[in-house]
Amino acid sequence: MAGCNFEPIGTGTQITLHYNGDGYTISNLTISKPGVQYVGMFSWLQGGGTVRNLGLVSVDVTGGALTGGLVGRFRTFDRNTSRIDSVFITGKVTGSASNSVGGLVGIIEPSTGNTVELFNSYADVLVANNNSQTGGLVGVRSQVDGTVLIENSYSIGQVTSATHLIGGGLIGEGGFSHPATSAPLPTVNESFWNTETSLRPTSFAGVGRTIAQMQDIQTYSEWDIVAGWEVFDPATNKIWGICSGVNGGYPFLLWQFSSDPCPAPVSEDPVTSGGGGAVVTITPTPATTAPQRLAPRAPLAPPPAVTGPVFSSGTIPAPPQAATALIRGIPATLQQSVPDSTTLSLETGSVALVMTVTSGSGARSSDGVTQLGVKNGSSVELAGSGLFPGSRVQVFIPLTADDSREVAQLVVNPDGSFSGAAAFSTDPLAPPLPIGPRLLQLVTIDEDGNQVVLEMTVTIEQSDPNPELNRELGSIPTMILGSLEATSAGLPVDATITAVADQK
Repeated sequence: MAGCNFEPIGTGTQITLHYNGDGYTISNLTISKPGVQYVGMFSWLQGGGTVRNLGLVSVDVTGGALTGGLVGRFRTFDRNTSRIDSVFITGKVTGSASNSVGGLVGIIEPSTGNTVELFNSYADVLVANNNSQTGGLVGVRSQVDGTVLIENSYSIGQVTSATHLIGGGLIGEGGFSHPATSAPLPTVNESFWNTETSLRPTSFAGVGRTIAQMQDIQTYSEWDIVAGWEVFDPATNKIWGICSGVNGGYPFLLWQFSSDPCPAPVSEDPVTSGGGGAVVTITPTPATTAPQRLAPRAPLAPPPAVTGPVFSSGTIPAPPQAATALIRGIPATLQQSVPDSTTLSLETGSVALVMTVTSGSGARSSDGVTQLGVKNGSSVELAGSGLFPGSRVQVFIPLTADDSREVAQLVVNPDGSFSGAAAFSTDPLAPPLPIGPRLLQLVTIDEDGNQVVLEMTVTIEQSDPNPELNRELGSIPTMILGSLEATSAGLPVDATITAVADQK
């Protein structure tokens, strides 16, 4: 599903279901609904539903209030128990300045006499939001009079915000005992968050541990965990495994692997035995590692997205004659070339970028002046390498000091590469991009974590003829005989008809 915008299951509707992932993973789940409530793979689960034995790898979920990678709102009623069990998630979840945002679940909300359980699950998710109700595993437990039980779970992803001062490593907020309802606090047993990778020294509940502690099996002595790996059998109590070199050294769910993924210990010296004059030398052979069903993990703390272009002086610079590069605000050497009439190649340090025009006059470089000519409404294909895995490549077109268009936001692959399209088109109801030379800014980071800003000129050309929407009505005008409508940039303007006698 990479590159596609997934519609949450049960969007805006309360649904009850029993979903067993049966040990499979879903990769590159992408949901982009800024400002929309109840966003996640499942929008709003309630009743006595369950989700179990499922992995979500490299998700990219953006929503408003009540947003989580797996479930936006997890609610139960009618004397039922709802449960999430043996689920893991990696990637990033972003809330648009809204409450209740979590790596796995946005909000847990059991009604009176009901129970919500979250067992044996982990989140390695960058959670970015501007609200205190933000957590690495769960955003908030609502203050309703029900029971919440979280056991044997952990979070290691970064929890961040614009101020970097708010949010919880495991749970953002947890409700409180309300005088009218006496709502109980959630019960959190043997659950941990990484204080170093999360950048969160506190959490509403759970136990904070360092990287070394969270990679130590002794931390999980109360869990159903084995040193290494064994075949997952639902009939037994063993659920977790842990060994160095797998899942970053953190606990993994046994069902994630169909055969032993843990490296065998290798003795430095051969083992020698003998008898009756015969000596046999046995050299240990490292065990082969089985193919993993889990995709490569992104770094634990990918940086949050920037909210707009980066300007050192606070004002929009003029479109440059030649492409320029800044690393940490310092000019960097930029090599540029035009392999053909549609392609522009840029390189600075370890970062390489190729831009290909799909419609327009294309790339051109003359006397040191490098530009792209792109038709309004078309796109530019981007491809590059040398960036921090799990980070973003963001492309902006500034229009005024307070207005810019983000035309692309691409996620960097585990090998540092990226690719995708920058769409020079707008929402049909938004004003079109202005024609003429504009500044194009690309913001990202290199393999050392330094912010990289590339700036160049893009000439936005007249788009191909198309019917024009009335952007106030959101539709193409329906005309009748004798009627008149005039629009400018899709917005109605006054118009009059004056009869000219000699021309009728």
